[in-house]
Amino acid sequence: QDPARLQDEAQALAMTGAKVVGAETIVPAILAAAGHIAGPDLPAVLRAPAIAALRAARIIGGLDIGQAVVAAPGRIIAAEDIAGTDALMARIAGYRAGGLDADLPLILAKALKPQQGRVVDRPAIGPDTLRNAAAAGIGTIVVEAGGAVVIDRAAVERAGEKIIGAREFDDVRIAARRYLARAFQIPLALERLHHGAIKETHL
Repeated sequence: QDPARLQDEAQALAMTGAKVVGAETIVPAILAAAGHIAGPDLPAVLRAPAIAALRAARIIGGLDIGQAVVAAPGRIIAAEDIAGTDALMARIAGYRAGGLDADLPLILAKALKPQQGRVVDRPAIGPDTLRNAAAAGIGTIVVEAGGAVVIDRAAVERAGEKIIGAREFDDVRIAARRYLARAFQIPLALERLHHGAIKETHL
């Protein structure tokens, strides 16, 4: 559903006196934790690209484009738009089928938009996400710890994809910042400006 519409519906319910809460209020374990979530451990060589991909997801979220990106070491491949994460991964599958970046390890990153609330429309992963990721050749998924939710955790934990939760906004390393600057092909100074804006809006 449209995120703005969901927010409007939540506000309308609140005006009736109803208490609108997030799913994590009822099932706290649904929130993604920091660290390993499922699958093999993340290789050290993919740590900086994964964290940088999460930062990229946060940046495109700040522009109200989407909550997710797909990245490879050294570049951002594609960003989520209004069509959603499944459509993003379908695009990636098409790129793979056409031979584009066929040999590169791909990372799906999902993060809260800096300006969005935490009651409705949190970024989520679940069995459907993993099936679509596998079909697109995406082997690593990184989500915002404490921001994203994991649906059907038992099924997710049985998946073959490497899945981690991370909080990158306060402790991102310079290697990840440089990686992101190259990936977006923007000067490091401009990327640092983005980082400053992110830190100001991070809750």
